[in-house]
Amino acid sequence: MNSKAYSVVYDIISLFLINIIFINLINTDLLIKIFCFNFFIVVFFFFTGFYKKSGILKIFDKLKIIFFVCFILTISKFLFFGVEKYFEFVVFQDLLLGIFLTIPRILLNIKEFKINFIKNYQKSRQGTLVIGGLGYIGSGVVSDLLKNGSKVSVLDCCMYGEDVLNKFNKYPNFNFIKGYASDVILLGKLLKENSKVVHLAGLVGDPACAFSEKDTRYFNIKTTNIIKDLCFEYEIQRLIFASSCSVYGKKDELCYEDSSTNPVSLYAKTKLDSEKELMQSKIDTKILRFSTIFGPADRLRFDLVVNLFIAQAYYDKKITVFGGDQERPFLHVRDASNSITNFLNYKITNTQDIYNVGCDELNGTINEVAQLIEKNIPGSEITLSSENVDPRNYAVSFKKYKDIFPNEKFLTVLDSINEFTKLFEKNEINFKNSIYSNLLTTKSFINDKKSELKNINNFLYD
Repeated sequence: MNSKAYSVVYDIISLFLINIIFINLINTDLLIKIFCFNFFIVVFFFFTGFYKKSGILKIFDKLKIIFFVCFILTISKFLFFGVEKYFEFVVFQDLLLGIFLTIPRILLNIKEFKINFIKNYQKSRQGTLVIGGLGYIGSGVVSDLLKNGSKVSVLDCCMYGEDVLNKFNKYPNFNFIKGYASDVILLGKLLKENSKVVHLAGLVGDPACAFSEKDTRYFNIKTTNIIKDLCFEYEIQRLIFASSCSVYGKKDELCYEDSSTNPVSLYAKTKLDSEKELMQSKIDTKILRFSTIFGPADRLRFDLVVNLFIAQAYYDKKITVFGGDQERPFLHVRDASNSITNFLNYKITNTQDIYNVGCDELNGTINEVAQLIEKNIPGSEITLSSENVDPRNYAVSFKKYKDIFPNEKFLTVLDSINEFTKLFEKNEINFKNSIYSNLLTTKSFINDKKSELKNINNFLYD
């Protein structure tokens, strides 16, 4: 039966029960007449559209109809049946009838109100919070989301400046908040307004993280724990965390998501520790292990191997390679950003899961990358060095990611060579400037903001 039929049946049963209650209080013959008279209530309700589905606001109209009809019933019974002797019983009977008919509709309306309230609340939380949205990958994620019409909030401490904001402020659905992800009160306010979170905050890169172990653990691990706990508290639908294939460290065999890890740097260790914490969370969490990122973005970096090699080849005509035989998977920054938006929208049943992000074709050695750049930038040449050789060595399988997004296409190192060449032709760029280095930027920022950080979360920072 549908809800309309249930309502009709309920009203008939209510009428019957009310009359049963009064069967010993009033003349039986009169009671039968009254029952028949009451039965017309259902008929009246039916033909007046009383049983049609109505919204929340119409419940008050229905309640008024019920009590109006009960009042008319009382008067009518008195006039038609002459029940002066039993008038008080008739009044009480119709009052009881009104209560019987009213209570379930009030209760059902409360339930409907709660459902609608939850739906409206969830609808108001359809935005995405990007923590670290002004960074190298984050700026691309924000740009993609805004172009797709999504509501986006960005929480960023502006370690790398605020220039990117000029591009985003033109969007009415963009909201920027300057601050730290470790600021529990601030983060809590933002989580109330959003349903999904992209966690890109933290210190990035081996040199930057090696500068200060204490600060690195604070920014990369403690901050992640805060985000995880608050996401659970505010019932976030999905949390996406940017990790790194660096967690594999030094491996001779092809690395899968369930392969053993062997991080050789503090940066990789903090990423792995954060992963372990998030895998124990009770919310939908997607951990993305990115390949070595390259390519131009709204926030430029030249402390990444491909970007640095291209800049060296273009401006200095010399590519300095340390070692060169190390295997590494590579990934264009736009493809990294795109993978995040893919996972924000994709329906996956797993609660917590890890994905290598990249493509098998972009596994290669540092030497191979240098040779490709040398070949495509005239006048450049490679210089090999045995000093400060990066010990990381790993090739990665991306089958798991490809199985989910089989039609995904990836930009190549050659694409990036062409992109940077065009950029350099338009603008003279000093790629050695500190603003393009995570290490130098991090050093300056931490030294300037240490007291500010301690004031926000002294118990965490210490």
